[in-house]
Amino acid sequence: DDVKASFGASGDLKIFHDGTSNPNASMIEESGTGNLIIKGSNLEVRSSTDELYAQFVQDGVSKLYCDNAQKLSTKSDGVLITGEMQSDSLDVNGNADISGSLTVSGDLNITGNVNSTSVTDLDVTDKTITVGVGQSSAQAGASGLEVDRTDGTNPKFLYNGTQFEIDDGDGNLHGVIHEGNSATQTYTIDGGTF
Repeated sequence: DDVKASFGASGDLKIFHDGTSNPNASMIEESGTGNLIIKGSNLEVRSSTDELYAQFVQDGVSKLYCDNAQKLSTKSDGVLITGEMQSDSLDVNGNADISGSLTVSGDLNITGNVNSTSVTDLDVTDKTITVGVGQSSAQAGASGLEVDRTDGTNPKFLYNGTQFEIDDGDGNLHGVIHEGNSATQTYTIDGGTF
């Protein structure tokens, strides 16, 4: 302890065993103005039992390990994480592609459009779907449900600011639901009834 191998005109690089301020620690210390650089075509950091901590390959990938199992690897287009990624926050500035399930335990706030393809059903258990949140009656006009058909004649069930309008896609009003006739009624639209 307290015996150091020093290198450089000012002893900038030191190799020693510290038994006092950092007990039982073996140290390589660079205290000059430059950097501590370790060079090699292939570098590995291993434990005393030869387990891999990190691996760096020239013109190739860099890998980090946990208990000798690879968990993070660099790629030409980013990084590859094996296992679970946990973080306090997530900020994605580009696109995200999720192949598995997405579970949201808190609120899901979407400020843009939701464009879905190949979605069979939307199941909402014991809750409601609310459109026009936070808007006045007039502002909420045209809020409702619309079915997008390839021919452009989209059936609609819309709130116009004072009442609900039903349109089977030809632009004509086929039914109105308002306070005066809000009792149970049957409408025939496009060959079907509801």
